[in-house]
Amino acid sequence: MDLDPAFFAVAIPAVVFAGLSKGGFGAGAGFASTPILALVLPPAQAVGLMLPIFMLMDLAGLRAYWRQWSWPEARALMIGGIPGVALGWLLFRSVSPDGIRLTVGGIAVGFVGFQ
Repeated sequence: MDLDPAFFAVAIPAVVFAGLSKGGFGAGAGFASTPILALVLPPAQAVGLMLPIFMLMDLAGLRAYWRQWSWPEARALMIGGIPGVALGWLLFRSVSPDGIRLTVGGIAVGFVGFQ
């Protein structure tokens, strides 16, 4: 990973944006931070950098919602999530970095259109 000023100029706002979004101020728009970071990093590094940050933020939120989840909704999320993780892993292993950038960008645009 090259730590030049362009990296920090993109990475710092992306992480701050993700943190504000997860904190409740951005209406769930933190998903955009990974595609933004993929503009200056290879997609694998962008995901590898943001995933631990998102996991730590989710752990912080887990305490606030402990034992307040709905099992039917959690089950529905797992039914789609587990195959989605497997499909994402296969895609990540077999597609070029530019293909991954297009896929991540397409998903981000799809989410924007959905909201």
